[in-house]
Amino acid sequence: MLKACAIKNVSYSDLWETPPELLLSTLPTILPTKSTIWEPFVGISNRSTKVYKQLGHAVYETTCDFFTIDKWPLDEQGNAMILVSNPPFSRKFEVLDRLFQFKQPFAILLPSWVFASATVRKMIHKHNIDIQIIVPNMRTHYYNTEGQQIRKTAFDSVYIAYGLSLKYPITYI
Repeated sequence: MLKACAIKNVSYSDLWETPPELLLSTLPTILPTKSTIWEPFVGISNRSTKVYKQLGHAVYETTCDFFTIDKWPLDEQGNAMILVSNPPFSRKFEVLDRLFQFKQPFAILLPSWVFASATVRKMIHKHNIDIQIIVPNMRTHYYNTEGQQIRKTAFDSVYIAYGLSLKYPITYI
């Protein structure tokens, strides 16, 4: 999950990448039609971008500091791109607050406890936003900076989402 130039002041918890098998099992539910995905938190190996392209999606990667972006990117038709990413965990609340401000479609992978935290509840009320939760069918075992998948993850992960065409606000895959 190292984010190239996506954020400054990276910490150890920000250096883990999403496994391709999780993306392959969840992306067809998150985005059932081909879309342009915005990936602002590009990892060292670009695992997510490779999977998005493998599944037929166009991908727009940005390497500038996510917190300095003032306009949500649009696709060639002028529609808002859909952000799908694994953000830096050390800045998860800042990322969520920024996404809630934009009120554009997104799905970000975070530890499951985050969506029920008092911090997120306050943000939801502050921005008057309804979130969606996508629960993967597996525990996420992230890749470290050496490219090794560590199968000792002590927490479950979910996608916290907004503005997606999902049948239910909580979706189990």
